[in-house]
Parts: sequence; C-alpha cells; structure tokens
Amino acid sequence: MKILHSILIGATLLLTTISEGNAGDSLKVFPYRDFYTLILNHHPIVKQSLLLNEIAMKELRVARGGFDPKFDFDYTRKVFKGTTYYDYIDNGLKIPLWFGADIKSGFEQNSGVFVNPTNYTPSEGLWYLGLEMPLGQGMVIDERRAVVRQAQIATRISEVEKIKWINKILLSAAKDYWEWYFQYHRMQQLEYAYQLGMVRYQSIKERIVEGDLASIDSVEAAIVMQERWLEYQKALNDFQNAELMLSNYLWTENMEPLQIVKMIPEEQLLNNTMNDSTFQKLTSYAAESHPEILKNSYKVNQLKIDKNLKLNNLFPGISVGLKYLSTPNRNLATDLNYGYASNNYKVMVSLSQPLFLRKERGKYQLANIKLIQAQYDQKIIQREISNTVAMAYNDVLTYKELILFQLKVFSNTQLLVEGEKRRFENGESTLFLVNSRENKMIESGLKIFELKSKLEKAIAQLYWSAGKYNL
Repeated sequence: MKILHSILIGATLLLTTISEGNAGDSLKVFPYRDFYTLILNHHPIVKQSLLLNEIAMKELRVARGGFDPKFDFDYTRKVFKGTTYYDYIDNGLKIPLWFGADIKSGFEQNSGVFVNPTNYTPSEGLWYLGLEMPLGQGMVIDERRAVVRQAQIATRISEVEKIKWINKILLSAAKDYWEWYFQYHRMQQLEYAYQLGMVRYQSIKERIVEGDLASIDSVEAAIVMQERWLEYQKALNDFQNAELMLSNYLWTENMEPLQIVKMIPEEQLLNNTMNDSTFQKLTSYAAESHPEILKNSYKVNQLKIDKNLKLNNLFPGISVGLKYLSTPNRNLATDLNYGYASNNYKVMVSLSQPLFLRKERGKYQLANIKLIQAQYDQKIIQREISNTVAMAYNDVLTYKELILFQLKVFSNTQLLVEGEKRRFENGESTLFLVNSRENKMIESGLKIFELKSKLEKAIAQLYWSAGKYNL
C-alpha cells in the first residue's frame, strides 16, 4: 500500500499541475470533513431527525397519561311540582396503580323525598376510601400498561430511525461530494488538454511557415484543438452542475442556504485505513447495532407485549373491590383500630367471561402469527445486511486494485506520448499519432480520478451498509 500511496502522489502532482496554476490564491479547498460536519450540524433533514425523539417522548407522555389521577364531580337534582325529589352529589378521586389496581376516594351526599334507598347517605354525607383490583384478566398486564411499555420501546425505535435518516443523507452527500471532486479534475484536465492543443496548433503553424510541415497538419491540429474545447466546455458545465448539487447540502445555523463560491474539493489520497480489520469491525457493528436490525428487534418486543396482552384477555374478567365507608366527623385511624371499618364497608365482585372466546382466541392467534413473521424478518434482515456489507467491501477492494492497475496504464501512456513526440520531431511520425497517443494519456489520467471518486463512494456505501457514521 505504501508503493501505491507513493505512485498516487506522483500521479496527482502530475495531473494537477495545471489545476494549481489556474486556481491561484483565490480558490479555497473545501475539505470533505468540513462538508460532513456542516451537514451533521445544520442540514434540515438532520434537524428533522432529531424531532423524532421529541415525538416519541411526547407519545410516551400520552401513554403515561393513562395512569394520571382523575377527579370526578357529579351533581343531579330533580324537582317536580315544587317538590325536590332528590339531590345527588358524588365527587371523588381515582388513582390508577401500575399493577392494575385503582385507589378510589370520594364524598357522597344524597338528599330528597324520593331518594333511592340504596343511595341513602347520612345528612352530613358519606366519605369512602377503597381499592379495586383485577384478579384474572388485567392482573398481569392490561391495555394501559401495554401502551406505556410499547411507547417506551418506540423511543428506542425513534433513535434508530434518526440514525437511518442521518446515514441516508450522509451517503447521498458523500456520493455528490466525490462526484464534484471528479468533475472538478475532469474539467481541469480537459482545460489543460485544450491549452496543450492550442499551443501545438500555434507551433504547427510556425513550422508550416518555415516549411518543416505540410499545411494539412494545421487543419488536423485545429480540429483537435476545437474538439478539446468542446469537451472542456461540456466538462465545465458538468462541474458547475455538480457544484450546485453539492450546495443543496449546505445550510447556516439559522437555516439560510449556502452556496459554494470559489472552492475546490480536497485532494484526498487513497484511504489506507480501509483493510480487513476495519471490515471485521464494521461487520460486527452491523450485526449488533445496525438501525434496521435494532428497529426490527424493538418491533419484535412490541409484538411480544401485544401477544401477552391478547393472552391475558383469555382469562376471566374477575374484579374485586373494597370500600371503607365513614361520615366526615369520623377518624380513619380510630375506626380501623376499633373495628368500625368491619361494620361499615362496601364489597364489590364482578365476573365476565365469553363462553366460546372466539374473538379473544382469534386475536391471540393473529398476534402470535405477527410475532413469528417479525422473527423471520429479523433473520432475513440480518443475512441481507451481512451480505450487503460484504459486497460493499468487495467494491472497495476492487477499486483499490483498479487504481493500482490504472496507474501503471497511465505511466505507460506517458512513455508512449514522449516517444511519439520525439519521433514526430525527427520526422518519423505523424501529428495524428501524436494526438492519438496524447488523447489516450489524458483518458488514462482521467480514469484515475474517476476510480478514486468511485472508491470514496464505495467507502461511503460500506459505512452506510453497516449503519455507521463515517467521520
């Protein structure tokens, strides 16, 4: 790799000589790391992804609202032909507990000529304190507990969704940055080729005047110069479009769009840190922490909660309650100590159970099938992600090898051009062959930048496949 690194430095210096001359001091290098950091700090999609956590936390708050204490006040009066039939007052506080029970406390005062005997209270009213608790259905888990637990898992899902959003925008940004990098060097090298053709055209005309060459050679030199000018103009347009595409990712802290002006990409050499050890670390990370794997794992946990809830609904609906009754002038501690409560209470027992349980059994079976499907999905996702990471790493290795090979090709085309130029100067070759050799050298040099661009894109794809930020 050190040999490849050295060859790349030499090729880069040769291919960018004209670029440095044209850039001057007015152009600034825009490093990839700075570009990456700007996106993480200010891009709207990144900021939107942060809101996912906020949304999940608010949904968790809504779910926890099922355990909020609740105050009720009820007042009913009936008057007919001047007679007050009854006045019913009932107000109380209900406090849900996590294990399924409810504490209830309140005050009841009923009066009137026709008060229902079951609703009779002393004139000073009746105070009560009690506990209601399920013994069958709802004892282990109920709807409100299931909602809270699922909402808690949803906060973790929102975290991995955030990572997915950020990884996606970073992958797109990386590809566009390295496309900008390639289009910049393509424009620079084609401009160099055009200037080279223009110098040769002037030289050919001078030699024609001196009688060293036939006039037809000036026509060929002019055609080559014109063709290269057309290629340069197209490359310039492609570079400007790539520059505009890259500007889409740039925003200020105040969400004002930024535009790339008089900036050039960095000349980042081959990424030597990408090796088998890095690949193994990324593979392990993907297997344990890839957003898709974590997201599906959390969904499996949610489905398990739903399955347990549906299983719980198969149990009989048994509920018991006990209320201590007292008038306002009594003392709770005294009453409990001296047996008052044993003579002043209200007991409630309720039981409900469908005979066939077809609805409940069907819901449980559906929940179980959904859970099994999610578990199968987990196996598929793990396998696909593992293979995707491996394929991305294969691309990285392939582009490394292609760059090494292309550097040798470029070196050989340089030798051919120099040799053909000497032959032309000695009258042993033609201008057509010189131009042909030179075009091959330019194409070969551009291929190095194209492969370098593809290599960096492949590295970005590899990190995205593993579900990890690459910084």
